[in-house]
Amino acid sequence: MDVTDAANRNISAWILDATNYQAMHAGQNFQGVGRAKATTPTELPFNVKDAGSYYLLLDNRYALVGSKNVRIQMQTFRRLDPGKGNALYSRLLNGYQMLRLQFDFPDFDIEVKPCRMVNALSARTNGDITLCSEMLDASEDKPWLFTGILLHEIGHSLLNL
Repeated sequence: MDVTDAANRNISAWILDATNYQAMHAGQNFQGVGRAKATTPTELPFNVKDAGSYYLLLDNRYALVGSKNVRIQMQTFRRLDPGKGNALYSRLLNGYQMLRLQFDFPDFDIEVKPCRMVNALSARTNGDITLCSEMLDASEDKPWLFTGILLHEIGHSLLNL
């Protein structure tokens, strides 16, 4: 988040679950993940542990005068179901082993992680491949797309190695 139009670019912000949101509205003490008077731009990393509603609370009460415009960008990442994760790992491992039978190349890693973009990357220096979890989400109902992107990145890795 970022305060976009004020000389004092800070804001207090918290992420609250439903219980703490109700407590805040009732004027009671509440707990959440956040920061008081955080200088922006800043991030509020938050892991959701339980299903339910969550609220973003922005608080500017400490400002003596004026209002602030705040730009907020929210990104969500969902964890891969363990069964799907194991199946994906098996597919990647089997594919890698088949490559090793066909080609002679230095080992490289294939990693799945959030990248804040729908993409896949191959490192020029060591051939390591990063499959962005956002790309997995975007291609979930199109397995041919995932396979094509993975083969494309493997091509980069093999050419670079």
